[in-house]
Amino acid sequence: MSNKIQKAIEFLPHVVIDDELLETAAKISTFLGVDGHRADMVMIKTAMTIAALKEREKVEKRDLVESAAFVLPHRMRRRPFEESLINMDIIEEKINEFI
Repeated sequence: MSNKIQKAIEFLPHVVIDDELLETAAKISTFLGVDGHRADMVMIKTAMTIAALKEREKVEKRDLVESAAFVLPHRMRRRPFEESLINMDIIEEKINEFI
């Protein structure tokens, strides 16, 4: 596993993400009303990391969906002591809608 991580670290600078996916990350954050203003940036960096781990030079829509599962749940607005639940089907549907 450490070898795979090392390869991803070396591969990451070569990974690109197109403008459409950048805009989609921002739209998803706005649509969900997530707390803070960095969720889209973290989602993009996470998607790029996922692509690097899979040794792909270009971020794909599925990478953005996967990154949303890591980045968004704890950023969702909620009441105190309320569980943060996120429906990934809705996220994927919205990503498809925005692209």
